[in-house]
Amino acid sequence: MIEMRLNGIPVQYILGHCKFMDIDLDVGPGVLIPRDDTEVLVRKTIDILKNSYNFSQKTLNIIDLCSGTGAIALSIKKVFASKANVTALDFYEQPLKYLKSNILKNNLDVKVIQGSVFTYYKNFIDNQIDCIISNPPYIPTKQLKFLHPDVQYEPTVALDGGADGLDFYRVIAKKWINKIKQGGIVALEIGINQKEAVCKILKTAEIKDIYVYNDINNIPRGLIGKK
Repeated sequence: MIEMRLNGIPVQYILGHCKFMDIDLDVGPGVLIPRDDTEVLVRKTIDILKNSYNFSQKTLNIIDLCSGTGAIALSIKKVFASKANVTALDFYEQPLKYLKSNILKNNLDVKVIQGSVFTYYKNFIDNQIDCIISNPPYIPTKQLKFLHPDVQYEPTVALDGGADGLDFYRVIAKKWINKIKQGGIVALEIGINQKEAVCKILKTAEIKDIYVYNDINNIPRGLIGKK
């Protein structure tokens, strides 16, 4: 294990699991390692949903795009239980393997869909979803080679957001926002220096009241907006 770590393999991959909020998740090569910054996104989204809905009369429909290990989807499902129907979407086989394993491990009823963010929106009807949440790939392609050596072990497909890092935000705004009900929310993690660009993209999709929050290093790391 020490030799593996000296070679730069992430601790989480060596151990085969990690903690996210209060959930233990299986992780390994081929899936993005959940991070503390994403916990902030999840907690703030949960708080907004709790304050926005009367759960005695409503069951939420929530979808986690680019779900990976299922960290976001499982954490939300654990909090809301039967008060939320949670769906986790991912395209690649390795993340799906860990996603399904983590659902069984934590005994949480999350629906799994294998599909691409760029095409699977066609399978949802408009005004159906209460909350779309995602930690999508957002690193500009040319910056990938400059990431910390540990991160180089993580799958490129979970990091590469296209030439400017904004490809996934564009498709979410253009194709997925229509699936959100009026009054529903979209919650997205963002990269460094992407706040203005992503806010602008969402505003073109008629998302308003955009709240931007900082990560544990006081860097703008995510935003939540209302349709």
